[in-house]
Amino acid sequence: MNETSSAYGLWSLVIIYLAVFILSTILMFLMFPLLVYMYLRLARDEEMSVRAEFGTAYEQYARIHTRFCRVCGFTQKGGRE
Repeated sequence: MNETSSAYGLWSLVIIYLAVFILSTILMFLMFPLLVYMYLRLARDEEMSVRAEFGTAYEQYARIHTRFCRVCGFTQKGGRE
């Protein structure tokens, strides 16, 4: 094999790698809003099922705690726990 054909082979692999990387990145950015929407919808649906199962106990809990970012420790009233 001569030097020219091996250089073309290497460059073709680099171009294929970059094309796959760029396409996967573009697809990721296009899918991100859909994934966020589906997650928010799932969270709302789960909250409705918990509300139906636990009733007033969950209502009292939901008045104090936020839906997301429970790890931060903030309550809906603006204070910290």
